[in-house]
Amino acid sequence: MINSIRGIVEIEQAELEAEKVESDKSLERTIQLYGMALGISAIASGSIYTHIDKPITVDIKRPPHLIVSSIFWSTVVTLFLFLLTWFLTKKKNNSK
Repeated sequence: MINSIRGIVEIEQAELEAEKVESDKSLERTIQLYGMALGISAIASGSIYTHIDKPITVDIKRPPHLIVSSIFWSTVVTLFLFLLTWFLTKKKNNSK
């Protein structure tokens, strides 16, 4: 009887430990994604800062303003790297 109770307790502890490990992996992945996004946004804000002194005018006949182009490309790169990091960390976490 006592051995049965010990076995049940050990199984429950193992399940709780597995849930904790999975939760830690999820938190680590979330921190990686947000850290990457913050780093890229810092780079983007640094590149945008140099173009603030020029007024923004919308004219379809001319190419877009440098700040619009900068924001567009930094967003595209951020999304691409975010998805790449998400895919790589998901693949890494699934293989363990």
